[in-house]
Amino acid sequence: MLRHASYWGRGSVAFVTAKARRVGLACGIVGPLALLVLLASVTVVDRRFLADAGWSAISRTDVAWPSILTLGPHGVLVQVCFVVTGLLGVGSALALAIVVPPGSAKVGVMLLGLMSVAVCFMAFRPDAPGAVGAPSWHDHIHNGVYPLIPFSALVGSALSAASLAHVAGWKGFSRVSLVVLALVVIAIGSSFVGAVAQLARYVLLASMIAWSEGFALAGRRATSDSARSQLLST
Repeated sequence: MLRHASYWGRGSVAFVTAKARRVGLACGIVGPLALLVLLASVTVVDRRFLADAGWSAISRTDVAWPSILTLGPHGVLVQVCFVVTGLLGVGSALALAIVVPPGSAKVGVMLLGLMSVAVCFMAFRPDAPGAVGAPSWHDHIHNGVYPLIPFSALVGSALSAASLAHVAGWKGFSRVSLVVLALVVIAIGSSFVGAVAQLARYVLLASMIAWSEGFALAGRRATSDSARSQLLST
């Protein structure tokens, strides 16, 4: 009787853990796409506000996109999106921490989680372009945390590209990470060129979304393969 109770107890825990893992990976698939769609939509809808603020879709100005969107007519929606998608990314990182093979890829997962937390902090509004006086406390938070996002994408994609290159089931994502790494390097370098600085932000955002999305998809595929192998062995 005790053995049966112990068996069913372990089975229930395993079921709950597997379900939580699937939910976490689903969060990692939905979150980045939701962020991309919302930022693109608000940019189009609030284009008049952006034009009045002096934003350029190509070159560097004092108007930093997508941060400027938090100050626009739909700023609250953008703030909520930053928080929600950031939390979805944290959920994905927690699930991936269970799925990803041991090694430096685990550090990559931690950096994905750090990047996601930093995205949440982007909900703190920056000061309006041309604001006079000392920067506000929320401007300090916004601009102080932001560098963690490209840093996490840069180092995280490098680690996942190197550590998963020869791991069965993860080789495809390793190649994706290598492409992301190259794009992030190009984007960061181009951000110092005023004529294309804003274009570089698009590349950086797309690269980070591709990396986080690919990570979640690769984790889901690895989970499915593991479950299929266990089923065939029983």
